Order: sequence, then C-alpha cells, then structure tokens
Amino acid sequence: MSSRESERVHVMKENFMRLHQAGYSIPEVAEMYNLASTTVYQHLGEIALANNVTRASLLQVLRTPSERAYRDERARVSTSISEFQSKYAQLSDGLQGMMDTLGNILKEDAYYGIH
Repeated sequence: MSSRESERVHVMKENFMRLHQAGYSIPEVAEMYNLASTTVYQHLGEIALANNVTRASLLQVLRTPSERAYRDERARVSTSISEFQSKYAQLSDGLQGMMDTLGNILKEDAYYGIH
C-alpha cells in the first residue's frame, strides 16, 4: 500500500483481486462495487505494476472456475422433481411392459415344451 493510497482503496484492490481470482469477470466485479469496468481494470493494472508483472499476465493467471460458474452449471443440469417423477413413471411403465412380455414368452415356451 502506497502512502498516498487510502486503507479503503487498498482493501478494495485486495477484494478486486480475490473476486477476480475466484473467476468473476472485471464487469462483474465492477457491478458489485457499482464502479465502471475501466476503474476495476485500472486498479488491477496498478496491482500488476506494484508486483512487477504485466496486466495481461495477471489477468491470464486468474482464469479459474468460479462459484458462479458452478452455480450456473448446476442450474443448467438440474431437473425439477415433477420432471424426474414423470420420467421415472415412463421408465417404470416401460420396464413393466418388458417384464410382462418376457413373462408371456416364458409361459409360451413352457407350454410348448421349449427349453
């Protein structure tokens, strides 16, 4: 933290990094803080400069799956209880039909003495 940087700005920059490392995009981080994306981008650039790395390398390192990505994936693959019950009933009916058919075939085989 530089002598000219307030504690508030320092903490905000740390939070920007934490959120960005968690996979949130710059626009998402900016929205969380009600700031322009360019402001967040500028602060990430200052962080990169302070750590003797390029802004581009800093941003490349930070691409990891985020909680948001996991949440989006869960929502994409989730199914409702009623949908599950409906599919289970269809599967159960189909299986019962196959068992009935197989039972009839076995009865016919036994009747005709086919082994």
